[in-house]
Amino acid sequence: MSITFRRFVIILYSIVFLNVALCREARHDRYKCSYRYGLYNDAYVEFGKYDYKEDTMNYANHFGGMTLHKNDHNQYPILGSYLEEKLGFITVTAVYVNGDELKKGFQGKQKLWIMICNLNHKYIFYPQGDPYKEGFNAYYDRPTRCSLWTCELGLYFMDNYMEADHVLEKSDTRQAYYIGINTVNQNDHLIFKTFEYEGEHFPLIPCPIAGWIHPTNIMKFEPNEYVINNGIPISNDNGRHALVLAIPSNGYKDIVYCGDINQIIFEDVHVGLQIRQKKDHTDYKEIRFEEGMKIKCDGNFADLKHVHIYTPPDTSYFGNQMTGLRINPKSYYVHSGERIITFNEDKYLKTFDSYHINYQLEDDYYDKRESIQPECIGKVEDIDATLKFTINNDVIDYESYPTGGNYIKIDVSKRNQKIQVGCEAVSDNTDPRFKEFYKFRYEYRLMRITNTTKGVTESEEVKHINTNLSPVNIFGVYSCEMKPPHSNTKIKSYKFILLPKINRIIEKNVKVSSNSFHFMSCPKFYMGIGKIVDINVKLNNGREFKLSDSPRSMEETRDYYIVKLTDKNHIDKTIISCHYNAFEKEFVTVRKVLYYSMHDDEYNMQLP
Repeated sequence: MSITFRRFVIILYSIVFLNVALCREARHDRYKCSYRYGLYNDAYVEFGKYDYKEDTMNYANHFGGMTLHKNDHNQYPILGSYLEEKLGFITVTAVYVNGDELKKGFQGKQKLWIMICNLNHKYIFYPQGDPYKEGFNAYYDRPTRCSLWTCELGLYFMDNYMEADHVLEKSDTRQAYYIGINTVNQNDHLIFKTFEYEGEHFPLIPCPIAGWIHPTNIMKFEPNEYVINNGIPISNDNGRHALVLAIPSNGYKDIVYCGDINQIIFEDVHVGLQIRQKKDHTDYKEIRFEEGMKIKCDGNFADLKHVHIYTPPDTSYFGNQMTGLRINPKSYYVHSGERIITFNEDKYLKTFDSYHINYQLEDDYYDKRESIQPECIGKVEDIDATLKFTINNDVIDYESYPTGGNYIKIDVSKRNQKIQVGCEAVSDNTDPRFKEFYKFRYEYRLMRITNTTKGVTESEEVKHINTNLSPVNIFGVYSCEMKPPHSNTKIKSYKFILLPKINRIIEKNVKVSSNSFHFMSCPKFYMGIGKIVDINVKLNNGREFKLSDSPRSMEETRDYYIVKLTDKNHIDKTIISCHYNAFEKEFVTVRKVLYYSMHDDEYNMQLP
């Protein structure tokens, strides 16, 4: 029997179609439900890895699973009734997902897959997008994205079911699966994707909208302080942000936190964005802070209404990660290590109303979201700064000796018994935006330097000063330095002398009698830290001499240098100046004006 060309084409097409179908079926036959399937009359959920490069997804890739009992949703009557009555679902199954399982290492092209098995169907979906697409980061893929209207955190609605070959078919049973994240550990975080630009992912709309509340108050988003203060650039605050579950892969870089989700069903979870790098290095543009509080990124002035900033983790010494936020560059304090992201106002998506149809968002919304790209991304470069001494967190400026060196004088008598002291990096740039530039980046320490009896220099960290101690134990040589292992060549360490706050020249009137010639003297030490370096004597007849030039004119005892004046006519109105250095630097001069009396000095006035 002859075969017409039309019949031949149909047969050939059928053979090709059958081969494709068989290949698909063979490929997805490897996605077998585990041995537990069939032992229960309940659904079973499994988790696994899919390797795009090797096109493998088999039993060996399973790494977790759990049984879904028929009546699990009865534990959550508010959620179950809401889904069934308000949204028309016939059955609702709650899936408890261990957050730790979802954080196991993923490498290269590997993605997470979740398979729900029951007696009638097998559902497979990919929270990270279609594994057969080359791009590792897929955005809001149709089977897994959430509607701003109906999708809550961790809630997956099975309005359509997906066969293993990714063909969407209408579901007759109207099933819903609630995928909840169980934060087993206190520090678990639920991480969501952002968009990619020049190899790095950045937050465009960082969080659910501030004030976002589930219609039945099942869940409530509590934004952190930055989100509260700066808001999110969508005018419709009653809307909700579409979130897609993202699984961290090995080598992921930064996480930006934006708030918490409080739930009556599952433990609270931190909500954040994962910022990934697909290449080893991102070419950040040059950021310049111009006069008039303006910002230039890559040579162009930024629209100050749409400047975002985020601080990657590990850029603060305490390890906390600062969130992505929209800032006012005129008043925001810029910090070391931050990234600045600028946008064009015309490209902002301010509302989703025009894309919102039948409680769902059309593809145009997601296309629009993905098309929004920043005008410029820059990294805040480090600036020159100097470490300075602080008392109770207040910065104290240094003073300089004419001969070189720096000193600080403090009046401990007017302070509390225990003074908190330390160091802080202060920007050499007077721009007020740099006021706290290094405040959270590094740790610093105040070190006191002492010389041992063997001439060896020792140092110890000082955090408090007790004013009840003697001056010897308070004042001395100190240095401000970075606390190891921190280091930065832009930050200068500083060495200084801490001294008591007194007048540089102290004048004393001393009455001398015939029995108190020894009062015409200078103690070798003053306040326990000042050491005599010279004595200048100016007689009333104008003649002068010094200890350094005329040592024989003075008598040395264990504690004093006594000026030898035997002629009573030379004593009256003679001036003795005692010069003291502290720690090899000029400290104080005590000037004594002598007055001769025929009577004993009843007040015992002498140099202190």
